[in-house]
Amino acid sequence: MKKLSKSTRFDKPFFKFDLKMKLTTLLLLTTLSVVHATGLYSQKTKVSLIANNIEVAKVIEKIESDTDYKFIFNNRSVNLDRTIDIKVKDENINSVLNILFKGTSTDYKVTGTHIVLTSKQEPISNQFSNSKANADIVIRGTVTDEMGLPLVGVSIAVRGTS
Repeated sequence: MKKLSKSTRFDKPFFKFDLKMKLTTLLLLTTLSVVHATGLYSQKTKVSLIANNIEVAKVIEKIESDTDYKFIFNNRSVNLDRTIDIKVKDENINSVLNILFKGTSTDYKVTGTHIVLTSKQEPISNQFSNSKANADIVIRGTVTDEMGLPLVGVSIAVRGTS
């Protein structure tokens, strides 16, 4: 009479994990339970300002001192000498910047805790639209082929002009 062996390994395959699988599953579940979405700094931070007849540069200094925001700009391209009246209470930074630079040639971009101020550029097609602008703009350079060698006798014209 032959003795049949009882195999316990394959009786309940879904309940028998080795230690590595158990630890991996535990780590995965704890990681997923801890992960949650948080709001961005620019959405959470509120700015309050009340000032009359103050320069934009002073408003920027006040925002930098009251918050973690840092402004990056070029003094030649951004006009910070103009005076404004501002009154905001618990507004996000985008609303405050919209008020500060409304009707100016200054554009801004908020990236984390950095705010980059630049001057608004009009599209190139608008710059070449009138003949006076064509007379004032001089473009110099070298036209090269795929190998980097200069091409002889090349002329360049702006589309839409004669």
